[in-house]
Amino acid sequence: NDKILQEIEIPLLLVLKNMELAGVKIDTKKLQDIKQTLEKEIDFEEKMIHTIAGENFNIKSPKQVGVILFEKLWLPSWKKTKTGYSVDTEVLEGLAFEHPIAKHLLNYRGYTKLLSTYVDGLIPLVNEKTWKIHTTYNQGVTATGRLSSTNPNLQNIPSSSSWISALIREAFIPFEENDVIMAFDYSQIEVRLLAIMSEDENMCDSFNLWLDIHASTGYFLFAKDDLTSDERRIAKAVNFWVIYWISPFWLAKMIWISQAEARI
Repeated sequence: NDKILQEIEIPLLLVLKNMELAGVKIDTKKLQDIKQTLEKEIDFEEKMIHTIAGENFNIKSPKQVGVILFEKLWLPSWKKTKTGYSVDTEVLEGLAFEHPIAKHLLNYRGYTKLLSTYVDGLIPLVNEKTWKIHTTYNQGVTATGRLSSTNPNLQNIPSSSSWISALIREAFIPFEENDVIMAFDYSQIEVRLLAIMSEDENMCDSFNLWLDIHASTGYFLFAKDDLTSDERRIAKAVNFWVIYWISPFWLAKMIWISQAEARI
C-alpha cells in the first residue's frame, strides 16, 4: 500500500535513525555490581545442587544432569532426546513439584543466562566515550509489523518480575542527571478486547467502574477480598492465558499450581 509506505514507513526511517544515533545510556558500574551478585548466586545454587545430589558433577552437561535426576534420584522421566534424557526447562519445571534439586537447577540456569546475555553480553558493547549502547532497529523483519532490535537486542531485557531482573533494568539510565526514563504501555489491551468481544457483564463492569480487572478475577478465584501479590499474579495469568486457550497443563506450569487447581 503506497499510502502506508509514504505516510508511515518512510517517515519512520528518520525516527529510527535518530533513535539509533542517540543510543541508550548504561551504568557500567551497576552492571559490574550485578555481575558480582549473579556470580555469588550462581555459586550458591551450584553448591546447593551438589549437596542435594550428594556428589559434584558438571551442571552444564545435560547428560550428567540426566544421570543425577533419573538414575540416582529416580525422578520420573517423561521426555527424551535422541541422545538420552531431556532436562530442558519444561522438564525441570514439571519436576520442581517432585524434588528441590529441580528448582535449584532452574535458578542456576536463569542466573547464568542473565549473566552471559545481559551483563557479560552488554558490557563490551558500551561505547567508552559516550557510555551508550547503539542498537539497530529493524523495521521490516517481523511478520507482525513490530520493530525488532539487534546487536544487541534491547527489546528482550528481562521484566522487573524478579529482584535481579529489576536490578538489570536499573542499569539503563537517562542521558542527563535530572532526566527521567518514562514507560508507556496499553492498559490491559487484550483483556479489554476480550470484555468488548465477549460482552461479559462482570468484565465490562470492572472496566466501566475503573476496577483492577486482575484483582476482580482474583476475588472470584479465591473467594476473598484481600489478595496477596501472588494471588493477584495468578489471577492475572488466568486472565491473559485463557485468552490464548491455554490448557490446564500449561497454565499449571506457568503459575506454579497443580493441574487439578488449573482445571478449576
